Amino acid sequence: MIVTEFISVDGIAEVEKLPKVTWNDEMQRFKEDELSDSGAMLLGRTTYEIFAGLWPSETGDFADRFNALPKFVASTSLKTVDWKPVELLKGSLAEAVRDLKQGNGGNIYVHGSLSVAQELLRHGLVDRARLLSYPGSVGEGKKLFSTDMPVALEPISAMTFSNGVVALEYAAGGVKDNLPPCGGDGRQARGGCCPASLSTRSPLARCASYWLVKPQMLAFLHTPLCLARHLPRKGGDRQHQRRRPARLTQPPSLACPWRAPRPLFPPPASARP
Repeated sequence: MIVTEFISVDGIAEVEKLPKVTWNDEMQRFKEDELSDSGAMLLGRTTYEIFAGLWPSETGDFADRFNALPKFVASTSLKTVDWKPVELLKGSLAEAVRDLKQGNGGNIYVHGSLSVAQELLRHGLVDRARLLSYPGSVGEGKKLFSTDMPVALEPISAMTFSNGVVALEYAAGGVKDNLPPCGGDGRQARGGCCPASLSTRSPLARCASYWLVKPQMLAFLHTPLCLARHLPRKGGDRQHQRRRPARLTQPPSLACPWRAPRPLFPPPASARP
């Protein structure tokens, strides 16, 4: 089960509130990779209704493959669904997803659908999180990682695109109770962002996990120096070197690919400039 979201550096996952960037080939390849890896998709009611109202009318190879994916919809209010092939899940979401994960139909992607994604994270049913982090903060809005639900994440990859967006992928380890504050002993680590006692495999993993538990720390992903200072080196651990992070810069605002506040992943050709 893989959750894929657009997100700001302070953790807001409402597409219409994200900073303006131009959809580019790198973002398209990121989504092409997801589609190639997809065996099905799981959607909440709102995202399903938006997708079902738009994608069936799209044409082209991407749209054809996207429309052909099996779809599972988590909703207690919908009575019928008609974006074929589609199935309306019944009963407990957690139980239904556990049954789906026992199948052999390939990876299931959750697009948007924040309430569904959060419920799956709460039950430890998410295997990976793939995020496109936009270069800027929003301030207010719905977050993927809520403050009362710390989630252990192990970094898999991070790549900065030419438009300032950072593609992030994490292995999700489920909700963790009593996650320690930065420093592990109740004190703020000097110069830093890492809780020393997070039980992940490397200093970089500990730091990146904390960035997503505390979404505002995602801003550091936009400076390579902050990542570099947490990498191990011969003769010791660079986790808490006292180096000041590089000053963050934000690329100039570019045309927004969204013509309307619609959480499309990616936006179909008709919704781009």
